[in-house]
Amino acid sequence: MPSVIMGSDTNPGGRKYNEDRCGVGSFVATSGIRLSVAVVCDGVGGEKRGERAAQLAIDAFFDYLRRSALTDTPKLLSSAVRHANLMAFNEAEQLEGGERMAATMVAAVIEADYTLYIANVGDSRIYLCLDGQLRQLTRDHNFANVMVWMEKLSAEAAANSPDANKVMRALGTKDNIQVDVGIYLDTTDYGEANRIGREGFKLNSGDSILLCS
Repeated sequence: MPSVIMGSDTNPGGRKYNEDRCGVGSFVATSGIRLSVAVVCDGVGGEKRGERAAQLAIDAFFDYLRRSALTDTPKLLSSAVRHANLMAFNEAEQLEGGERMAATMVAAVIEADYTLYIANVGDSRIYLCLDGQLRQLTRDHNFANVMVWMEKLSAEAAANSPDANKVMRALGTKDNIQVDVGIYLDTTDYGEANRIGREGFKLNSGDSILLCS
């Protein structure tokens, strides 16, 4: 039978602080589900606050996955992201002087039957390498996309806005967060993508998944 091979790497790219964090792991959760997991966080905040937010979120995410008794993988994944958000938010609330601490997060979980589930908050991304081509599975939670999903602006008006690339969702900014589990392989519609995402995406031998900031 095929196996899931995982790896990770991060580089500050010339920046003073590396605010990106990533993690991979394979384990059997308390629920009995065997999971292969990858997650990437891109931190936001000065003086290493982004680093702290990203690492805290990843640690909380993995801890929740391991300890949860949930057997529904999409619900488990969403709950783990919300838990990570709450941990980051609680620490951010302790900062003084209006300091900011937040992070984006994308996560991919593969079950033992090679079904893929994903979750996204922010503008980090997940790609599927299919037939030698990278195809984006997530949609950025920026102004251009979110305003269309909320039916507040047309796609053209949102794309032409000066705020088009402004990130609208991040962990640590609110005590609750909307987690996008959508797989946008053949659609840009939020509801349809999330329906597909909750069903999962069956992987074939040789398929590759890339998570990146």
